Amino acid sequence: MAGRDALLYCLFEHQTREDPAIALRLLRYMVRIWEKYLEFHPGKPLPVILPVVLAQNDRVWNTPAAFSALFDLPEALADDLRPFLPDFLFRLIQLAEIPFDAIRGTPAGIMVLRVMKAERTNALLDDPVWDEAMLAQIPQAVFEILLRFIMNADIDTEAIERQIDAIRTPQICQHAMTYAQKLHQDGERKGRQEGRHHLQPHVRFTHPGPNAPSAAHGW
Repeated sequence: MAGRDALLYCLFEHQTREDPAIALRLLRYMVRIWEKYLEFHPGKPLPVILPVVLAQNDRVWNTPAAFSALFDLPEALADDLRPFLPDFLFRLIQLAEIPFDAIRGTPAGIMVLRVMKAERTNALLDDPVWDEAMLAQIPQAVFEILLRFIMNADIDTEAIERQIDAIRTPQICQHAMTYAQKLHQDGERKGRQEGRHHLQPHVRFTHPGPNAPSAAHGW
């Protein structure tokens, strides 16, 4: 940058609900980054951090994208107090205010953001999510992640199957059908396993300790 090396951090925060105090949380994260940086680089200048918030809501936030907005300064003293207060701006990306066709980025990034937006606006069966021209450009692994996300959403499974049947590109359609079938079979297998577990008689009761087993779920 400007003819010399520069260290730049991007702090990325994903939010599914509005947080009026998000700037304070970002500041905590930034301070932790700086403190950790100084542990390994004592005496060095602090790196610049660019905070970005992705808001995955169905409504637009009213929260200002500035830390200074958290203060309620008396008008008569604002100019005198402001130089002594920390302040920074953060980039607030609100999916609720961006039309599907206005989302920019790589094909994979565009499709991920479209699906995230559609999940909050009950539009997972709409055309922007099943844009074949865009789907043809994304890696197979990303397509599978998106398909699993859609199938795990609270929407009619038969409606998803009809949407898959309507895909005109043979390769995409076949892969979607095969993977959707695999997910369905995995779900049935998991259900049978959980059913057998719940049918087992419980002959001993123990207080859960720090090493108690826990269940993990994933895509």
